[in-house]
Amino acid sequence: MKTTLGTLLILTFIACSQAYAQVIVRSTEDPSKILTLGERMTPQTAWNRFGIRPVKAYDDDLFDCFIEKYEYDNGNLEFDSFNSVASEFAIYSDRYTLIIDRKFFISVGMTIAELKRRIPADEMIIKRLTDDLFAVWFKITGTEIFADDRLMLEVDAQERILAMGWIIPD
Repeated sequence: MKTTLGTLLILTFIACSQAYAQVIVRSTEDPSKILTLGERMTPQTAWNRFGIRPVKAYDDDLFDCFIEKYEYDNGNLEFDSFNSVASEFAIYSDRYTLIIDRKFFISVGMTIAELKRRIPADEMIIKRLTDDLFAVWFKITGTEIFADDRLMLEVDAQERILAMGWIIPD
């Protein structure tokens, strides 16, 4: 029983690590400005890479962790670090590309129809939540399981992406 439980915990850890490792935000103007979910993002790392300090840092009792909030490029890229691990982000500009699984590229300005053409239906679940908001879940690499984490897309009346953010479930 201990072996089975241990194996399950290891597989769960690997699956979670792979899900994080496949979500990358990259600047289209400066490829050195890159953020990978799950990477260690200390205030020193943020300073070295982006030249920024946290705009807010606090203990969060709900998540039982220390959160640091960062803003870069006049707020066009925002991200959070939970216990010094990059965990969430928001993009408000076409100057950043979201890369999923090293093969799916999403950016502000794309339409939902383009997104559906670029990413096979068996790789994602997309659901309209409101008139201007979609949620997208992606398959964890090498599995048939969809991650609990999700991409949120704010769209206009023509379903063109205005902003996107990656959030972890509550």
